[in-house]
Amino acid sequence: MSRSFRPQRTWFLVGIFIVNALLVLLLTTEPIRSWIPTDSRGIVVSFRENSFVLGLIGAFTGFSVGRLFLPDSVVLGRSSARHPKAVGRVLIAPACAAQVSGYLTGILGALAMVGFERGSEVVLPILAVCLGLLGLTVWGFLIGSTLRSNVGIFAVVIIVLILVYAPLVVNSYVLPDSSVSARALGMVWAINEPSADLTFSYLAEMTRALFYLMILIVGLFLFVVLFRAKGARRSGIEYSAAAMMAAAIVTISGIGVLIVPQPFVKDGSAIPCESSGKVEVCQYPVYQPLVPTVASIGHQFSEVIPGIISAMPVTEYDESAVPIPRPYGSEQAWTRATSQSFADFLSGVTVCFNKRDSGVEVSEESLLRSFDLSEELIRRTGLEGEGQSRHDSDFSKYLSSMSAQEFSRWFDENANNIRACAISE
Repeated sequence: MSRSFRPQRTWFLVGIFIVNALLVLLLTTEPIRSWIPTDSRGIVVSFRENSFVLGLIGAFTGFSVGRLFLPDSVVLGRSSARHPKAVGRVLIAPACAAQVSGYLTGILGALAMVGFERGSEVVLPILAVCLGLLGLTVWGFLIGSTLRSNVGIFAVVIIVLILVYAPLVVNSYVLPDSSVSARALGMVWAINEPSADLTFSYLAEMTRALFYLMILIVGLFLFVVLFRAKGARRSGIEYSAAAMMAAAIVTISGIGVLIVPQPFVKDGSAIPCESSGKVEVCQYPVYQPLVPTVASIGHQFSEVIPGIISAMPVTEYDESAVPIPRPYGSEQAWTRATSQSFADFLSGVTVCFNKRDSGVEVSEESLLRSFDLSEELIRRTGLEGEGQSRHDSDFSKYLSSMSAQEFSRWFDENANNIRACAISE
């Protein structure tokens, strides 16, 4: 069998390796092509979020290999004359090895592009994703070598959808607002975390790896059982194996959901701060390339109002610092949002809304004046914000009528009222 199949196997395995390596490299470097800075975590998140595409290709690879093992295969001959171990050694193992080699080559190439920054944190997540993809390949082989009709193609798609998205569906519709989470078991999480202030949970990734390993082993076990069963015994063994598989998956899934409440944890890395003139900016290490932009915005506000201006990421809430929005969308949109965040914080709009959210009564007049002041700050700095212009109010006209020196002096004299959401003329 090995000699008859080797000529096809060599080219087939080389093709599997090249396709997977190039595809993984293309998909996982998507964050690098974005304007938003990233590190190894972003690469692996992209690897995880593209599991469906990679898993579908892997499953159909296994399916095509499995078709060679059908009784009427002209390549291998009747399957009843073949031992499952021989099939695993000649067909399944080489195909899986070629896939894993492709995955690792692609992911290592992507990690090299970010200098392997925080690379030690992504070893276990990469292992978990690879095991999940291998499990899909084995199940594709199982379907291809079992179902003789073309219905098997649809069965492959269904299996991939279930294994990739079932935990996410359960988390969204069965366990919403619950203290437990099934997301950790999913191959796709439909979120771009962890990043910046979050990192991978080793407990969650270990659980994922064990879960996918179990799926892989169950697929191999079913293959062995189904092809060693003959005659009337086959039907009973099929049902017994299926029941055992279902019980194993439900048990491991339940344990995983209970012991892994969150799929990621808070990152304990220190947040570096940089000071320049009257502006201090604190930002996560991964977003350090964005600090000059934030500092430039802060400098423009510091030229309009007196005092020191501090800024921190919005996820590290501090009442004394401007909340810096997380990077999103286009760079222009994020820059506008950051400028608006500076204006809203310095004008007291942020304080007003925080008070309202905590149940403190805030007068509508004070809130509207804070909005007017925010718009005036944007106008005087020459920046582009996200707010709606309200230059028809008397207070807005009053602010815009001041000279630069008068406005700075007025802001200094009313600083306490601004911070208390109690602006008065």
